[in-house]
Amino acid sequence: MTEQDAKELVRRYLDLMAERRVEEARACLADGVQIVFPGEFRTGELNDIIDYGRTRYTAVRKHYREAEAYAMADGAVRVIQQGTLHGITLKGARFDGIRYVDIFLVRDGRIERQEVYNDVAESGLVHQ
Repeated sequence: MTEQDAKELVRRYLDLMAERRVEEARACLADGVQIVFPGEFRTGELNDIIDYGRTRYTAVRKHYREAEAYAMADGAVRVIQQGTLHGITLKGARFDGIRYVDIFLVRDGRIERQEVYNDVAESGLVHQ
């Protein structure tokens, strides 16, 4: 898989998840995928991500900024997707401009790992 193909796969996956097209998004993932969020939340199930989000927001979306991809020596491609989050908290407060970085490991046309980093905790957002 080329670096460009890996970036396109990641963007497709993120778009599908934003649209809650879970079955289609799942097709982008390798068996045994590892998805890691800030704190202790780890999963391999997409419905767990949606449920987790419901404990923090009534709505959340991503503004994409840039994506970089790097071919690894073992044939995998690492994709780094950056941007900002926007949405509505559980208490109805609107937010925008919360930085995020998602790091993906793509191998054989599927996402093996996603690591999520963001400034949600620093922003105090979950308490608004």
